[in-house]
Amino acid sequence: MEAAMAEYAVELLKLLKLLSHLAAVDGRITPEEIDQIIGAGRKAGVDALHLETLRDALERGDAGDDPDVSVLRQDPERTRHLAAQLIAADGVFAEAEERAWAKLNELLDKDS
Repeated sequence: MEAAMAEYAVELLKLLKLLSHLAAVDGRITPEEIDQIIGAGRKAGVDALHLETLRDALERGDAGDDPDVSVLRQDPERTRHLAAQLIAADGVFAEAEERAWAKLNELLDKDS
């Protein structure tokens, strides 16, 4: 049971990395996008220390390393849903975000 919980936490962190990259694709990460990412992590049960570290990085404009897409493919609809919420958080669907959305769908639709 404990191993399953640890694996779930790792998957959540990878999803948050993807969301961070989507937020940063337009060259900036807004406070609304940061709140959306941190809120998604909090609702999913990511521990406060990880969320605080992530918030600090995002506030510096650092989206971190590329996410592991293979994990995100395990539940592509959930990944898309959270990504769509993030893209909509600042109220603008920028051209760069449109390209990132297309890339996300391409990555999620590829055979593993």
